[in-house]
Amino acid sequence: LRLVLATVFVLLLVPTITLAYLGYRQLQYESFFRHQSMAVELTGRIEQSASALFEAVDATSFVDFGFLIVGEGKYVQRSPLSIFPVEGNLPGLVSYFQVDADGTFSTPLLPKGLFKRDVGSRVPEDIEPDEYVQRLALQNRVRQQLEGLGATVEFQSDLSEVDDTEVVAAETETAPSSRTLTSDTSDTSGTSDTSGTSGDRSQFELLVGKKIFERLNAPNESPTSPTRGIVDLKLDYVQSAADADEFLYGNLTAKDKLRVRRREKNTEASADQNQRFADTVDARLTTFESEVDPFRFDVIDESHFVLYRNVWRDQQRFVQGAVIDRQAFLQGLIGAFFRPTGLARVSNLIVTHQGHVIQRYLEGGRIDYSSPADEITGSLLYRVRLTAPVNDIELIFGFTQLPMGPAGMLIVWNTFALVALLIGGFMLLYRLGLRQIALAEQQQDFVSAVSHELKTPLTSIRMYGEILKSGWASEDKKRVYYDFIFTESERLTRLINNVLRLARFNRNGSDLELRTTTVGELVDLARSKIATHVEQAGFELSERHDEFALEVIADTDAFVQIMINLIDNALKFSANAAEKKISFNSRKVDGSFVEFSVRDHGPGIPRSQMKKIFQLFYRTERELTRETVGTGIGLALVHELATAMGGGVDVKNSEPGAEFRVRLPLGSVDGSLAI
Repeated sequence: LRLVLATVFVLLLVPTITLAYLGYRQLQYESFFRHQSMAVELTGRIEQSASALFEAVDATSFVDFGFLIVGEGKYVQRSPLSIFPVEGNLPGLVSYFQVDADGTFSTPLLPKGLFKRDVGSRVPEDIEPDEYVQRLALQNRVRQQLEGLGATVEFQSDLSEVDDTEVVAAETETAPSSRTLTSDTSDTSGTSDTSGTSGDRSQFELLVGKKIFERLNAPNESPTSPTRGIVDLKLDYVQSAADADEFLYGNLTAKDKLRVRRREKNTEASADQNQRFADTVDARLTTFESEVDPFRFDVIDESHFVLYRNVWRDQQRFVQGAVIDRQAFLQGLIGAFFRPTGLARVSNLIVTHQGHVIQRYLEGGRIDYSSPADEITGSLLYRVRLTAPVNDIELIFGFTQLPMGPAGMLIVWNTFALVALLIGGFMLLYRLGLRQIALAEQQQDFVSAVSHELKTPLTSIRMYGEILKSGWASEDKKRVYYDFIFTESERLTRLINNVLRLARFNRNGSDLELRTTTVGELVDLARSKIATHVEQAGFELSERHDEFALEVIADTDAFVQIMINLIDNALKFSANAAEKKISFNSRKVDGSFVEFSVRDHGPGIPRSQMKKIFQLFYRTERELTRETVGTGIGLALVHELATAMGGGVDVKNSEPGAEFRVRLPLGSVDGSLAI
């Protein structure tokens, strides 16, 4: 049975799991392509935003990187890049800068030459002293970032000897209301001398500017390299290698849009740039043509990017660009688009520059600042390189587990339900099969027992009948033989009645005729049937009945058969008891029942078998080794009859022996309680 059920179970389970797996995999692919489409759409929005930003930056003129420009109407005015605090469309913009062909470094924040301590009247009139200090500090910061924070000892030494920010701040504190900033440096002798310091400072600025110029224009080299390691992707592919390029990669190999050098005409004022407007007599305008290269994008250090271009004027090269804060730039260009999307809740986004990890967005949009690159694992969703000038930036979308949605959960739960139903169904079938096998064995034992129970008394009756018929028995023996024949016939009658009653129960259910009768009437009927049987077995019958007048609901024939079966069972199992006594008692219990009990003084019943003895065909002994007679249906019939009359039966061990108790309800047939 186990082998057959296990085989059928496996044959049903395998296709069920296979179908569920195929359905789940199909949903995985659909979910993968859905989220990949979201990544493609997100990348498109990022590139569209980046194109708009860099087109606006590309449109800036060569002269815009100076402090003053010539506007409409031939007026000299502030450059739009000189606004402070620095404003611009670029996220994270720190400041713009320019390095002239001769190596002079400047920013649109201040006119050229204000790095010197001898600033005097060169500070524009509309710049407050505090604002000048802030502009100068920002200009120094940009210079230091581009120069590499004074990478050489001589530059660092020069910079520490002359700090424009500290000098101007000190001078501002001594003369806060002055519109003209002056600075004096006292030597050890107490005399004032600024010419030497200013000259040293000018030379230093030229050296710094040239170094920045060389670094930004080094062929095939980045200004610097980030400290994060080169990305080592350990991402699985959902598709096969043959179609991986088509599905997983964006414009990694696509050509960037054409970006070429452009020409532009510019006008600048040759007058003193500290004059706000060109309304003086000596103001002269100069028109020239320049060639402007497209912007390039690179990394300065862990915290900053640089956007720069070459500009050609009179066959001389200028470098113009902007320093950008990395975190603010990535947040404005990428994070602001990625983090609010549903894609951010289920996938990771790795941002790389020339193969180096510069940012990681984890599931939920969290930013990871510390995880090393070699921990990038999972499955690859989409990989794309942005277009110029940020074409060295690559976006890598990965995931650990894509959500399947309601359909996936439906498949999972349906699979669990089907497997549970299969397991439950086969367990029920197995238990049913075991019960049928046990029932078949019990029926075989029953047939054997019935054959034994019928054959033994019939053989005895036939033997004593032949003796009596042949006249061989004396008068004294005849009475003994007649009594034996009568006893055996009674035994056969009880057996046949039990079998017939059981057959009627199994075929038609309960066929009892319940009526109201007294306890005394039931006791008298039972006594007339069992007293002789108890005496013939050599036992003493003791009785105790508290209330004969109580009325109970019962079928008298069924009650008598119950008592006969209980007495017969008691006699069989206490045949070897030291005390040959059977107790037959009755009493009122629980206010609504009368309890009839039959007790013997035999060995009792093992606790493990107390609930089994009322099962059909159950016997405590194997058929081939049993020492007591019986068919295994007597106690089962007692249980069925007692239950059918609205009562019940149970058993408990009494020291010594076992006591069977049958409860019958008080009252009348219509359900009213008898008082």
